[in-house]
Amino acid sequence: EGQPSTATQRVNVIIRRGADPVSWTASTNATWLSCSVAGGQTPGFCNVSVDSSGLPAGTYEGTLSVAASGPTNSPQTVAVTLIVNPSNRVQVATWRHDTPAAMSVTADDSSPWGFDALTNNGLAGTYVMWHLVAPDFYTTYYRAGMELGAHTVNHACFEMNETALRHELEANIAGLVRTAPVRQSEVISFAWPCGFNTPAEQVIASDYFLICRGYNLNQLEDPTPNSFMNVKGYNSHEHAPFPPADFKTVVDAAVAQGKWFNLVLHTTNNDNGAIDYAATNNNTWVAPMGTVAKYILLRNRTAITNYSETSHFIQFDYSRLPLDASSMRNFEDSVGTNDLLTLAVDISGIAQV
Repeated sequence: EGQPSTATQRVNVIIRRGADPVSWTASTNATWLSCSVAGGQTPGFCNVSVDSSGLPAGTYEGTLSVAASGPTNSPQTVAVTLIVNPSNRVQVATWRHDTPAAMSVTADDSSPWGFDALTNNGLAGTYVMWHLVAPDFYTTYYRAGMELGAHTVNHACFEMNETALRHELEANIAGLVRTAPVRQSEVISFAWPCGFNTPAEQVIASDYFLICRGYNLNQLEDPTPNSFMNVKGYNSHEHAPFPPADFKTVVDAAVAQGKWFNLVLHTTNNDNGAIDYAATNNNTWVAPMGTVAKYILLRNRTAITNYSETSHFIQFDYSRLPLDASSMRNFEDSVGTNDLLTLAVDISGIAQV
């Protein structure tokens, strides 16, 4: 039977191509599905939430509708699928290896930082490219297991129109794929220059990426981000607003709260030893931000069915809904054999399994 959920998903409501703002209203067609606001004016958003209390295990379909007077394509609908897994001994772990927390390290602006600490611990991070040509060391980093991501051509820290932003993203991705050994299907992560973005820019970015990391936030991210297009992280020490003096304390906070710590490096490897600390505390899964994003998306799309147990065995089936495609990308192409989920199974009280 389902339980209440505190997680929300942000849905941006925009009108494109320089049109005047319009008023909009939101509605849902399922009692378990709700929107945080009844309406607003573009650009805006609503936080979508679900309450599966009392629902039997199963898969449910609902729709969020957004309507406005004036636009010819009104209303727009968002399909929502709710999976209620049974309460039994088998659960999909919040983080891989069933650790209490997750951590990702990102080096922005084509910088090399963090590589030695990561590789010395058998870990990987994310390196996002600025401009049109990948640094020579990206080939070595990629072959060592690092994720390569995008960061625009010109590092614009201000709002851009749709044509300009799409050029920035497409040219940056093309340059990365042309000058580094990465495949386009693997380029799923992006860092907003200076952390600046708008609802309209988030919508555009979602055509190209599974995850976009923000900046100037200095917050842990929830096990399911409210917005995958502006994921929370911590500033480098050289940028205001300044983060805590010792990043190891942020690792501890992530473990205590069961959250995801995104550490960003810019001009030096000033992680305060947090990478080594997270690698050795046995409480933190450290992985590239694209890998963590895929884990969350796959975890939330996994259904456990046909569960049964006796005194000697536990048996069940599991399946997964596909990742949503965009107008530009089939994101299922980014899922590989290394994108594994952890199933936590409680075998207490069973003599032999």
